Amino acid sequence: ISSVAASDNSSIDFTSGIDASTNDVFLLEFTAVIPATTATNLLIEVSSNGTTFFGACDGHLSNLATNSTSYAAVNPTTATLFNGMSNNAAKGVSGDVTIHADAETTYKQFVYLRSAAEDSGGDKRGFSGFQRLNGISATLTGLRIISSSGNITSGTFSLYKLAKA
Repeated sequence: ISSVAASDNSSIDFTSGIDASTNDVFLLEFTAVIPATTATNLLIEVSSNGTTFFGACDGHLSNLATNSTSYAAVNPTTATLFNGMSNNAAKGVSGDVTIHADAETTYKQFVYLRSAAEDSGGDKRGFSGFQRLNGISATLTGLRIISSSGNITSGTFSLYKLAKA
């Protein structure tokens, strides 16, 4: 669908080309993501209208993913892709997210994720899990990637259409 190279962005937005009537499975890949601020989290938000992000009117992602040591904290408006990113250019976060954005909103919609990097404390970490779209009353039409603090200094984000069931 599209690819974005981050350059000190406050967010990376995908607001066109996500159409569950033609494709209901999408893949978001991210490579060598570096935040401006160390020890921050890489987060994803969703939208059902392509302009308003987070959970207030569009539903939200409930973070049910696990990391190597414990359950990640639940956040009502964003889902965690990686905890504790380093702003060291040699330690960028890479991973992918599979988004099941079925146009049928009666059932819960899911995203599955995995990421890996060396965190800000020097530990090598892998993060994987799933998040569920709760309470969304329309189909998914937008994705936003943000850092929990500061901008995203660099990295590449690519969104692909995968399938229509």
